[in-house]
Amino acid sequence: MPYKVAASNSNSIDKKIKIQEQLINCFVRHIFDDSLGILSNAHRDIAQKHPEGVKSDQCRELASLCSQAVDSLKTGSYAAKPLWLKKELDKPTEHKSILDLLIMNGKKKKKKKKKNKTKKKQS
Repeated sequence: MPYKVAASNSNSIDKKIKIQEQLINCFVRHIFDDSLGILSNAHRDIAQKHPEGVKSDQCRELASLCSQAVDSLKTGSYAAKPLWLKKELDKPTEHKSILDLLIMNGKKKKKKKKKNKTKKKQS
């Protein structure tokens, strides 16, 4: 009676490797194409500067792109930053909202505390 050899599972191994490659490609693409933070920060800055606030055309476009960026992993469609945004991001921003002033004030106090602690340790 001849010796029976089990059939090779190379098909399932190939499928596993293909799935792993797809997952890696998806993750890498997300890392490089994720623009939600940039878009949402730009939306906030433009809303503060523009007289129409969040109702300006630029803010509406950015809000739509933010929505697309949130769904990018589900849909596979990544939000592209508009060309005009690069010029807008290069401009220095001056935050005047109460929230920004509170955050800046808190950061200043935190820095002062750190300086005082290092001076006490050195003494």
